[in-house]
Amino acid sequence: MRLESRFMASEDAHIEQANRNQQLLEFLFQNQPEYREWIVTIAFYKAVHLAEAVFSHGNWHSNSHESRLTHLKSARFAAMHAEFFQLYNESRQARYLESSTFSAHLPLEQMIRLLNRKLFGFEQK
Repeated sequence: MRLESRFMASEDAHIEQANRNQQLLEFLFQNQPEYREWIVTIAFYKAVHLAEAVFSHGNWHSNSHESRLTHLKSARFAAMHAEFFQLYNESRQARYLESSTFSAHLPLEQMIRLLNRKLFGFEQK
């Protein structure tokens, strides 16, 4: 699915937003690590912007999380899908569970592993 719109962000705009998300991730992690639900959500949206930056090379932009996930399953992007999918799932948990429930679901050490393995892994692909 190709979407043509004057409102679609450029590759540079997506990279800039991913970098801003990284700055906020670092700030929250260093100063407010108890806000794990926000840290995981911001990490996911950083990955969203990185994926959209990659997609922009082919002049393709997603219009939903579902279309993005489907596009990442394609052979061209399959290596990125596993990391992205886990970040997507954890961010859904973060957004829809109560914060205390999410904190129990994803202890700090596990969140650190998630970010190190999945977000870093996604960035490398």
